[in-house]
Amino acid sequence: MDVDQDCRSVRITLSSLKLEKLTDAGCSFTSVSSLGPILLHYVPPTEEEVFARYSPELKKRSLENRDRIRQEWTDYMIKLNELSKSDLNKHVVWEAWKEEERNRVKAEAEALEKQTEQLRLQMKEGEDSSASTK
Repeated sequence: MDVDQDCRSVRITLSSLKLEKLTDAGCSFTSVSSLGPILLHYVPPTEEEVFARYSPELKKRSLENRDRIRQEWTDYMIKLNELSKSDLNKHVVWEAWKEEERNRVKAEAEALEKQTEQLRLQMKEGEDSSASTK
């Protein structure tokens, strides 16, 4: 009977050691997984600190484009809110968004093509007038 009790006590000790290791690992995981987001929230630099580290050329370009980028973001969010309030299915909303984007790109391409054609005509007229003066 003594041997049986000794074996049981050894088993109990081994299982309690495994449980302690498992508990330690669980506590470590919990602390790391909960502290990670907290650190990410408080550690990153502010927008002003990042801007202060920019090179002079990058600061200039950033300041020039700041209003345009903010306006694009505002327009994007307004459009997204309008589409999300509609009765359309999510997939239909994104398809409508993509279609609108395609139409916008197509319109820009047509405008660019029209400008290119106008420049060609002006260059041709300039060549014709210079040839007639000779």
